[in-house]
Amino acid sequence: MNSLRLKKTMGLRRVVAAILFSMVLVFSGNVSVFDKGALAQDWVASAQAQIPPEQMTTKAMPADGLTFHFLKRYSPAIEKLAEEAPALRERAHQNLGLVDPAPIDVWILPKVSDYYALRGEPNRAPEWAVGLSLSGRSTIIVAHGGQRTPDDVMFTYAHELAHVAVDHARGDVPVPRWFHEGFAVMMAQEWTPERSEKLSQAAARGQLQPFSKLTRTFPSHQMSVSLAYDQSFHFVRWMQDKYGADFWARVMRQMEGGADFDGAIRAEAGITLPEIESQWHEQLSSSTNRWSILADETIIFFGVSLLFILAYIRARSRRRRQLASMEDDNSDEWRYDPARYPLPGD
Repeated sequence: MNSLRLKKTMGLRRVVAAILFSMVLVFSGNVSVFDKGALAQDWVASAQAQIPPEQMTTKAMPADGLTFHFLKRYSPAIEKLAEEAPALRERAHQNLGLVDPAPIDVWILPKVSDYYALRGEPNRAPEWAVGLSLSGRSTIIVAHGGQRTPDDVMFTYAHELAHVAVDHARGDVPVPRWFHEGFAVMMAQEWTPERSEKLSQAAARGQLQPFSKLTRTFPSHQMSVSLAYDQSFHFVRWMQDKYGADFWARVMRQMEGGADFDGAIRAEAGITLPEIESQWHEQLSSSTNRWSILADETIIFFGVSLLFILAYIRARSRRRRQLASMEDDNSDEWRYDPARYPLPGD
């Protein structure tokens, strides 16, 4: 009964996580493109500021183009972030070929919505959001409330920073959603062995989604959106590995010269984006389908169980042969001879 209740609870959590995760996609990019009237009423309502201004402080890093705004009690996390932030920013800019990027304001607050409250603006972020990039303002907002650690703040900063960098590099040329998110995951180094395993299984089973369906939005289902992030990252990194570390910087220069995203990739890669996708898909599938069966938990359990049964049968058969061998032996050879083995006192 307890096991059944636990499974139901975990299932409910997955459903809730799927809903929340799909909603955060809407707010992970440039918020200025959304119509205020389309947002839910409770999101656009003015937030109630709970942060006294005297608790806020600022750390300016003009040489690195960064200014941090944060609660004074967040100073330990900010010190750690300030050590890594310039290198993370430089890495994103190098990958995109940004030479003279605009300064960025980074707000570290208990909740993302606190940013709007401090500015006296309508709240445009859900309460559960942990990060937001406002490219039009060169602003990044990262939540540090609840159980979020300084490392969590670091990863979120790197992810949102990548979104701002992409928007600065692309100018007015649209880029697909899969590139935006794939590049952000790559810059934040959010790849894990678990995500790699899931992508391998999806490739072997023919479950990869065409990137043409990931141009504007990502799917809302938890498993589908997770796969969309995974394959977007893998595709972005795969192209960079295949065509050179400066590939995306060259693509951005092509766009700066007037090419659209697909045309810029064709100019640098020599083939069209669909052709590149076909090569990536074929290579990923061929390198994983022969091993993917080993990653299936059901098959692993069945295989281990089968091996256990076979081992038991083999051991039992060996025991029977040993007993039969003992019965077939000459009994005279083992007969007790009192003359050969006298007892004490005889």
